[in-house]
Amino acid sequence: MRNIHASSAARALAMGVCVMALASCLLLATRARVRLHVVLPLAIATFMALIACCQAPEAQRGAHYAHRAASQSRSRSRLRRLALPVVVGLCCVGATLGLWFKVVRPTSVQGKSSLSQDYLSYLRETDDMVIQGSAQTAFIARDALAFEQGAYPANAIVPGGWMVYTAPWQDFLASRGLSDSDLLEQLAQRDDMTLVTGEDTAETVREFVEERLGRSVEKRSVRTFGDDSQLSVWKYSLT
Repeated sequence: MRNIHASSAARALAMGVCVMALASCLLLATRARVRLHVVLPLAIATFMALIACCQAPEAQRGAHYAHRAASQSRSRSRLRRLALPVVVGLCCVGATLGLWFKVVRPTSVQGKSSLSQDYLSYLRETDDMVIQGSAQTAFIARDALAFEQGAYPANAIVPGGWMVYTAPWQDFLASRGLSDSDLLEQLAQRDDMTLVTGEDTAETVREFVEERLGRSVEKRSVRTFGDDSQLSVWKYSLT
C-alpha cells in the first residue's frame, strides 16, 4: 500500500483486514480444530479484501509527481486491468481444485466403502447410544455435496470438533441424559452405550475412565467392522 502511494485511510483499512484475519486465525487455533473448509474461505476473503484495498485512489501529490505518475500509468494500465481478474480466476480455480481433491472426492469414496456401510447398518440396528471415536466413520452421506441425503442416525454421538462449544451440542446431550463433563465415564456406568473405535483408542478410553471413576474398568469387543477388523464396537463395565 505504501509502494502504490495509497492514502493513510486506505493503509489503515488494509491493516485492519490483516488484523481481523490474524484474530480469526487465533480464535480458530484456540477454540476449534483448524480445518480446510474453514481456513480456505478465510484466506481467500483476506486476499480479496487486500486486492480491493489496492484499488484505492492514490494520495494527492504535487503537480510534477502527478504528471510523472500519469505518464507511467499509461504503460501499465492494461496490465493493471488484467491483474485483478487473473488473480481472482486463479484463486477460484485453486480453491475449487483443493476442495475437490481434499474434501469432496475423499468423502464420497469413503462414504461408499464397506466399512462405512457396515457402521451405518449397525447404527440402524442397535438401540444403544454409540459414541463415535473414529473420524473416518463419520462420512455417511452418499454425496459430499448433498449432505441432506445423509440420513445420519440420531443415536450416534460424535464428540470433539467445532460443535463441542455450541448450544445445540449441549441440548443434544441433555436430551439423552448426558453432559460433556462425564460423557466417556457413562460408558462404564450405563448398559445402553457403546464406543466404536480401534483397539488402541479403546484402551486409552478404558484407562481414562478408570482414572476418572477410581474403579477398575474392563472392555470387551462385541462386533467388528470392515474386512481387516480395523474398527470394533466396545462395551465397558465396572469390575
